Amino acid sequence: SMKLNKAMSSTGLTATKSKKNHKSGCCGFCKPKPPIEEVDCVLIGGGIMSATVGLMLKDLEPTWKINMYERLGSLAEESSNGWNNAGTGHSALCEPNYTPSSGPGEVEIAKAVTVNEQWQLSRQYWAYLKEQGLISDEFISVTPHMT
Repeated sequence: SMKLNKAMSSTGLTATKSKKNHKSGCCGFCKPKPPIEEVDCVLIGGGIMSATVGLMLKDLEPTWKINMYERLGSLAEESSNGWNNAGTGHSALCEPNYTPSSGPGEVEIAKAVTVNEQWQLSRQYWAYLKEQGLISDEFISVTPHMT
C-alpha cells in the first residue's frame, strides 16, 4: 500500500528531479528529455486530475508503473494551484455562475445540481482515502464561503 511521508509529494506520487543541465536553461520546459523506459501508464501534467487518476490507478493496479510528467519546476502550479481557486471544493449551493437566469423570475439549476452531485462524490472519495491512510485530517478543511 502507498503511504504519504515527507519524501513524497502531497499526491502520494514521488517526483523525480531531472539532472541539471546548465546548457539547457533554467525553466521547467528547458529540462533535458527523460530516458525512454517502459511504463504501464503515462500521466501528462502534474495537476489534481493526473494526481487523482494516478492514485485511482495505483489503488486498482498496485503493480503498475505509473510516470507523471510536468513541464514546470513543481507539481500543481497552474490550474491546480490554490491561488488560482483550485484546491477548493464547491458544492454549487451559492455560486451564481452555476445558476444562470433563464428568463424573468426564472433560474436554471441543472448545472448546480450536477456540480453538487460531483462534489458529494469527491467527498466520498476523500473519506475513502482518509480511511486508507492516504490523506490526513488536515487535507479537508471546512471554510466559510461568500459569494
